[in-house]
Amino acid sequence: MAKEQWMGGLVTFLVGAVLATTRPWEQAPTCPPIAAHPTWSVARRWDEALLDAIRRALPNPPVHARNLFHVSVAMWDAWAAYDPTASGYLFREKLHAPNPSGARNEAISYAAYRVLTSRFIKSVGADASLGEFDDLMDALCLPIADSRIDGDSPAAVGNRIAKALLDIEQTAQLPRCVLGDVRGTRRSTHPSSWGRRGSRSPTRTAGSRSRSNT
Repeated sequence: MAKEQWMGGLVTFLVGAVLATTRPWEQAPTCPPIAAHPTWSVARRWDEALLDAIRRALPNPPVHARNLFHVSVAMWDAWAAYDPTASGYLFREKLHAPNPSGARNEAISYAAYRVLTSRFIKSVGADASLGEFDDLMDALCLPIADSRIDGDSPAAVGNRIAKALLDIEQTAQLPRCVLGDVRGTRRSTHPSSWGRRGSRSPTRTAGSRSRSNT
């Protein structure tokens, strides 16, 4: 009897120690909110990052107008993917998530990030602009190396949306004033080329004759 009591006490102690260490009843820590401008939505943060990149780049209204439109399309399609009635502009898939708001924010961020890094990698101020895009993803606790396009995860949804937008330009017959120097100079739209920090090309100087801000 004494031995059974001792064994029972040992088991109780070990179980208590495991529970005290792992605390399975506690949820995994969530990403802390961004302290700056706490009332801004995720979409607003990406809009502001885009506007900062435009301020650094050379003036080129057709290119900047295209970028503003395409980033807006990317973010809208990511939002609409988790709404049962909203219609996407290019992306028409409908997804379900336990936390639609969180899924929207993640999909919006990946879609905007992929479009923006592709468009501004060759622009004036590229190092600062791409660094700002990276920093925003870090602040949102979203790994930029997640380049998958298959599956229903919010990251994959955002990446698919961005790829659909960027692929349009590969075949579109658009005026050079809109395309800039994209042919042969744009980052590949294939997901295998995404998430590569350190692959940026040198930033052009402000005195460059090129007006490409793609």
